[in-house]
Amino acid sequence: MKTIIETDEALEMYVAHPEIYYMDEKYIFGYGGRGGGKSKSFARFLVNYALEYPGLVELVTRKAMSSLRITAMKDFLAVCDEMGVNGYMHESQPAEYRFANGSVTHFAPLFLSDKGKNERLKSLDLNIVWFEEPPECQKQDITEILPNLRLPGVRKAFFSFNPPATSEHWIYELYDMFSQQGKAAKVHFALDDNPALPQDVKDELMAYKDQDKGYYLRYAVGEWGIDVVEDRIWKNIVAGKFEGVPDNPFVGIDFGWVHPSSAHLYNLTRDKIYVMDEVFGSYIKDRDFGDMIVKMVEDNGLNPRHVPSFADSADPEGIDDLEDAGVNVEPVEKYAGSVSDSIKHIRKFQIVIDIDKCPHAYEQDRAYQNKTDRNGKPIEDTPVKANDDAPDDMRYMGLGTKDYVKPFCHVG
Repeated sequence: MKTIIETDEALEMYVAHPEIYYMDEKYIFGYGGRGGGKSKSFARFLVNYALEYPGLVELVTRKAMSSLRITAMKDFLAVCDEMGVNGYMHESQPAEYRFANGSVTHFAPLFLSDKGKNERLKSLDLNIVWFEEPPECQKQDITEILPNLRLPGVRKAFFSFNPPATSEHWIYELYDMFSQQGKAAKVHFALDDNPALPQDVKDELMAYKDQDKGYYLRYAVGEWGIDVVEDRIWKNIVAGKFEGVPDNPFVGIDFGWVHPSSAHLYNLTRDKIYVMDEVFGSYIKDRDFGDMIVKMVEDNGLNPRHVPSFADSADPEGIDDLEDAGVNVEPVEKYAGSVSDSIKHIRKFQIVIDIDKCPHAYEQDRAYQNKTDRNGKPIEDTPVKANDDAPDDMRYMGLGTKDYVKPFCHVG
């Protein structure tokens, strides 16, 4: 829809929920399905704030820079181009868009791919911060930035996200805390809020209602506080840590590109699988992926040549690259029934995940769920093929280890 945000310049803006611009609350949580117009609307709000208030300082952030560039940053620059804004992009560290009136919008990730947390963010003094897909991160990653909203004038934090798979997610806890203080508002972005979304895309998303209840509720309807626990494949998952150097370590590996590459360091005991550390990210070349796996293993006091690693045999070139990097990788041959076999094997264990070091495993393994039939009943051991990178690398580890009968490997 076409809406006029009433500022001194009466800028015309296409936004799904123009009321957000006038809300008094400091923390605005914009949630909903895919294609509801969340990101494009928040991009327009930030551009308009920067134009209306000269000298404003904004931050647009997401967990990884690669994801930030193709989502929120892309939308922001498209809005500037669409509106004919007088400004320019400066590829500094962090990248920033400089407006002619002195306002500036920084673009920086919460994490640097090779150095962990982006500590530079803590030195930014801000008026506005926009967190794109904050559920990708941990609560502390977000709350560490909020004190940066300390410049005089406008002070706002925007959150745009698809609902997590569980109502226990920290994003709801954060909203509840600010809401009790009278500082937060939540706004639902529905598919029909975005007239630019093609009808065939809407139809495809809505069709999941009869195929996959969890996917439908999260990405089509975008309900607040949904929970698909009853459809989970692995229900016995807890947060915890393995103390010391693991004595039965393994690595599970799932190759990716646009969908993330995923590798986790596991330690197996008689009745537990400890998920100790992770490598996870999109657009990682296989050789670089191998280097990152080697570092992960070494950082946990292990020799990567002595730790068996299991990966899909369908990618022989990727396996060669991992071997060249120093990963002790064994190809896992898939067969009819291998998915079910690996799931049943993993289900014998309690899964203990270090959520500080393995946030993606904690998110994806808990959300790993079965497809459902037309009556909404789960189809046993038939996982949904979405957000399954960490579960897949655990399954490959399970296939590789299910026939081990004596001490699996030796540390050295």
